[in-house]
Amino acid sequence: MSTDTFEITGPLPEGTTLIEASAGTGKTWTLAALATRYVVEQGMPIDKLLIVTFSRAASQELRERVRARLEETLAELESSAPTEDPLVEHLRDCAPTELALRVRRLRTAVADFDTATIATIHQFCHYVLRGLGVAGDSDPGATLAEDLEQLQSDVIDDLFLADHLRAVPDTPEYAIARKDARHALNNPGAELHPTDAPGPLGVRMDLVRRVREEFERRKRRAAVLSYDDLLEQLAEALEDEDGPARRRMRDRWSVVLVDEFQDTDPVQWQVFSRAFACEGISLLLIGDPKQAIYAFRGGDIHTYLQAADTADRRTSLPTNYRSDEPLVRSLQTLMNGVALSEGIVVHPVTAHHKTHRLSGSPDDTPVRLRTWPLIDGERQPSIGDVRRQVYPDVADDIERLLASGAELDGRPVQPQDIAVLCHVGSDLAGIREELRRRGIASVLVSGTSVLRTPAAEAWLELLMALEQPHRRDRVGLAALTPFIGWTAEQLDSADETEIETVAAQIRSLITAFHRGGVAAVLDVARSQGLAERVLGQVGGERDLTDIEHCAQVLHEQVLQGMTGLPSLIAWMMKQSADDAVTPADSRTMRLDSDALAVTLSTIHSSKGLQYPIVYAPFLFNNWLSDKEHAVVVHRDGHRILSYDRADLNGSERRADDLGEHMRLAYVAMTRAQSQLVLWWAPTYNSKDAGLHRLLFGQAPNPEALDQLLRSRTHGNAAEPHAGRVGASPDNAAEPHAGRVGASPQGERRDRDHGDDHEDSPDDLTGSRSRSVDNPASLLDQRAVITLLDPIDKHSIATNQRFLQTWADHGAFSLEVIGSGTTQPAPPVEPSTERLTARWFDDSIIDRDWRRASYSSLAAAGEAAAEAAGELSEPEDGAVGRIDEEVIVVPGGFGAGDFLRQSPGSTSGNAGDHTTPLGDEPKPGDGNAGDHTTPLIDVPKPGDANTEPSPMADLPVGATFGSLVHAVLEHADLQARDLRANLLDNVREQLVFWPVDLVPEALVDAMEAVCTTPMGPEPDAPRLVDIAKTDRFSEMDFEMPLAGGDRPHARPVLREMAEVLRTHLCDDDPLIDFADALAGDAYGDQTLLGYFTGSVDLTFRHDGRFYIVDYKTNWLGEPGEPLTLADYEPARLNAAMGHSSYPLQAILYSIVLHRYLRWRLPAYDPGEHFGGVMYLYVRGMAGPATPVVDGGRCGVFTWHPPAAILDDLSKVLDGGER
Repeated sequence: MSTDTFEITGPLPEGTTLIEASAGTGKTWTLAALATRYVVEQGMPIDKLLIVTFSRAASQELRERVRARLEETLAELESSAPTEDPLVEHLRDCAPTELALRVRRLRTAVADFDTATIATIHQFCHYVLRGLGVAGDSDPGATLAEDLEQLQSDVIDDLFLADHLRAVPDTPEYAIARKDARHALNNPGAELHPTDAPGPLGVRMDLVRRVREEFERRKRRAAVLSYDDLLEQLAEALEDEDGPARRRMRDRWSVVLVDEFQDTDPVQWQVFSRAFACEGISLLLIGDPKQAIYAFRGGDIHTYLQAADTADRRTSLPTNYRSDEPLVRSLQTLMNGVALSEGIVVHPVTAHHKTHRLSGSPDDTPVRLRTWPLIDGERQPSIGDVRRQVYPDVADDIERLLASGAELDGRPVQPQDIAVLCHVGSDLAGIREELRRRGIASVLVSGTSVLRTPAAEAWLELLMALEQPHRRDRVGLAALTPFIGWTAEQLDSADETEIETVAAQIRSLITAFHRGGVAAVLDVARSQGLAERVLGQVGGERDLTDIEHCAQVLHEQVLQGMTGLPSLIAWMMKQSADDAVTPADSRTMRLDSDALAVTLSTIHSSKGLQYPIVYAPFLFNNWLSDKEHAVVVHRDGHRILSYDRADLNGSERRADDLGEHMRLAYVAMTRAQSQLVLWWAPTYNSKDAGLHRLLFGQAPNPEALDQLLRSRTHGNAAEPHAGRVGASPDNAAEPHAGRVGASPQGERRDRDHGDDHEDSPDDLTGSRSRSVDNPASLLDQRAVITLLDPIDKHSIATNQRFLQTWADHGAFSLEVIGSGTTQPAPPVEPSTERLTARWFDDSIIDRDWRRASYSSLAAAGEAAAEAAGELSEPEDGAVGRIDEEVIVVPGGFGAGDFLRQSPGSTSGNAGDHTTPLGDEPKPGDGNAGDHTTPLIDVPKPGDANTEPSPMADLPVGATFGSLVHAVLEHADLQARDLRANLLDNVREQLVFWPVDLVPEALVDAMEAVCTTPMGPEPDAPRLVDIAKTDRFSEMDFEMPLAGGDRPHARPVLREMAEVLRTHLCDDDPLIDFADALAGDAYGDQTLLGYFTGSVDLTFRHDGRFYIVDYKTNWLGEPGEPLTLADYEPARLNAAMGHSSYPLQAILYSIVLHRYLRWRLPAYDPGEHFGGVMYLYVRGMAGPATPVVDGGRCGVFTWHPPAAILDDLSKVLDGGER
């Protein structure tokens, strides 16, 4: 189909019309003018007008522009004053009665303008689905969610972890699995391929499919919809040709204008084509395929091209209203007739501005290309080397321009007239730093998430300090943030008094957080001089903007229920590390200043904008990764997301990537109004870059390029057949158009040389030398050079001749940076000094410093329990919990009875293995059937409480203990239907902790545990009574011992024995443990470094705070049924006294004591510290659990005196008591 020039005063379009714009050709002006004409000439009511675009900012701008166009046109038609507006002239050209009618129509349209539908595609879909009701098959109660990244991450993590714990063979690494799943979730409409892959790829594909299914299931369960769901639902509602959805939409709107149509995708086009591609509806598709650069957001240029083929009419906008004519002419020389990808060609345009508005600069040339002097034989520079030269060169050039007295349209050039455009933010940061050094202000415009900025890192470090203010390392990191403002030198030289000053400042922020969340923290930080500190630094506006933006994002999370510091920290860490490409609008970095400053922007963010002077320093660089995980390909009209290596390395993927970079180069170069400054260097990455392919891909050698440019200059530019980097509109659909080096006749041109061939200007051999004599014949051979066609690697001299040829034809002025040739580095004199290995004095290492846990301290206390120590629970959660260990106390009575041969063990090494008391096969079962030694040397249980334990028939073993812990950690114990909630959690946790049991049987026992009073009183708190806001499951901690990183003493465990004897009475259940601590095995252990661990449950009740540890130990007699009598208080006290559990109770009490002291205002241990509870769950039978001798069966409690907590804490800190 031929393409006509669109005239705004021509016949109004009917049917489906494609209007192809180019950069600066007035797309938005045209759209507003068309809307006005339909209202004025056809009398179309404004509410029958539908204008759709792809972003909220664009829809708001369109609304304002269309309203302004209507109002301005009304004013012009009511006036008889002369006008230069072609639209007004056209509308005035009618009879007086018709003119009066048109004025009335405009007045009505302006008055009723709010009834016009001007919206984003997603707003439009939401509006339509609500109006369709049951015809739209949409859940009216569902919530539209802008950002579902967190839900996506949760699904990916959950399924990956489940596969990992089930040891699924060939499970991919986490990073690979995450990227695989992200691709699938971000391309919901694409078919997955391959469908039946064997081996590791098959496992990956299975995970991807399950992630998609689970994501949809969780969305339904949460009653949320994504924007993609809206589109899918509307497309499905429109599938029936005679359905109510199509009829209602066609009755509702008569004229539909779709802006930025190049960014459409298959589902969006389904919606528009099904609803409006019909007789009686004017469907106008307006876009510039040369600016289709949002493939990573789902934009599909293939859909645009397919839609273009179905249009009734194709037109193009011919006039550039942005750029000066000299700049347009230079860009035409460089790009006219070039195919930026198959079917997308740069058409000629005329310039509206005939003069060059820039004057008096060091170089007024409209396009400048800067490069370096290179010498044949030198190694190709790496992009890292080039970056280090480009950053300062860009800043130097801008500095020269601003100091030159240059004028723009008669006024001095200002920093805000200049923009620097790069592909990635890291390059913008490098250039910004160079501008800072020269005192040139800059402002960053970026699509980067604010959660991936230095400000977010500062917030994370502050929150981590607020969470654990006792840790000097965290306080030190917080001191280096803008919230405190220390330098590294200050931190390095700070003494304890100065550190304490920072800690006090941190504590004030903790108080603020508990009072009013993140917003209150920011308020206090402002009062402490945050703004003054930040704004006193160069570029402080950017940092302060990001700090305040991060605070807003964090505050939103608090409002959504994420009230705890640990959850906020975990969320921030996940967000900053997330590989999601596109941040939600609310998290995109904001403009930091409206001051006079150079604009620094990514190319993607610059689309739609214009700047008088544009610097684009890295268009010569593009690295095509060969490690992609998935790629979208198109086969037989289907959009396929392929993980197949053949597709990942295939020609379609390469063509799409190269085409995207060509279009990015086009967007960057066409932002300029008066001058464009480019750089070029022959790096390893240049061959796949847009600018490099423009410079060296349009002809095989400089002589052929000269002939090509002469043909363009002599009026053949409009013929897009001569020497270009892709296919013309006429042959784009032909089979040969996508082939490497295909000629117009579809014949492949063979290459005599590989990609690494370098031709010499003095020695052109073979067909190349013959072609030089007849450049025209060479042009004929190379009339089509597709994006798949490799670019020949030339010598440095040939490259320079290419560039000079372009410069001679007016494409740009060529500037060689510096002067002269690069001098080789002076030779390095070899050293005659004999080299020796440096000696390391390891005596400086303090081998007593460590990160200790309860398990490691207890295990080290008894060499005879070495095996049990190896099985002890690692409190850092590195491996699965084995909680039911009892490490014996050396020298205690009955100590040997705690250790028995593992069931099923034999003689030899296996027979020497000992296992901890607890969840093992019951005495008398299996191989342990002959074992009759009592486990605990205490009086036999009484006969009064012979009721069986609810867990008497349940399995034993460490895995069972971990299962019980996990259910108690994750279940909602205040759920309306507790049993159903417990059952769901048991079934879910059985995946991770597989035990042979009937889930309902465990639920029966767990329900009894949760409803047992945790004290002798009938109204004592139960687990089901503790609200979520009053409980903290698995509280991780890291407590410094004797100063942590900077030890100031060397306390030992023995010192705690004296404290116990001083404060505990003779009948205290832990008093006997003082003897164990005083012994050599325990007492000699040094408390130096950090104490780490995790508390099963910390809860608050009636203003007091308690520690809970769950135990599933089997305390029954060998060969006897397990009853509640086995868990009477006397037996629990004995079990505690003959184990290491007292050490755990003591240490964890100190942890909670310190935590409350730091966090709770006016903390008083006598008033606020409740005590420690060990819940032996096998002895808990619900509300009727017996009370014996003043204690509840299954519940061991310890209430330490208030004074002992301070003294024990001082021991661990190495201080004086």
